[in-house]
Amino acid sequence: MSSNGKFDIKNLKRAWESGDVSQLMANYAEGFKQTEMDASTPPSNPRLRTRQQFADVVESGLARGAKMTLSNLVPGQKQAAYGFSCLMPSGVKMVGNTILELKNGKIIKDTTVQVLDK
Repeated sequence: MSSNGKFDIKNLKRAWESGDVSQLMANYAEGFKQTEMDASTPPSNPRLRTRQQFADVVESGLARGAKMTLSNLVPGQKQAAYGFSCLMPSGVKMVGNTILELKNGKIIKDTTVQVLDK
């Protein structure tokens, strides 16, 4: 979030790509919810996370050396979106797309569809 209360997707990109969990989580509202879908959690049974659960997963992944790259940024003040790729230290690659719902310059909902190497 920028200092003027508007959502700044470039700031989100910088936070993800630098691995700065504190800066990253400053973009997410207290009541944030994530819905994540992949091969093991299809749309009929997606993975659901609270803000704290999301922060824990992000912190754990970045601490293990995962590297995120955001692309195809679609800025907005009510909704935004981006594509991403994540390279794990093991060489496994994950790619996906995320749609964000925003309120008062913060992310309130994240819907992510992703796939990774087996």
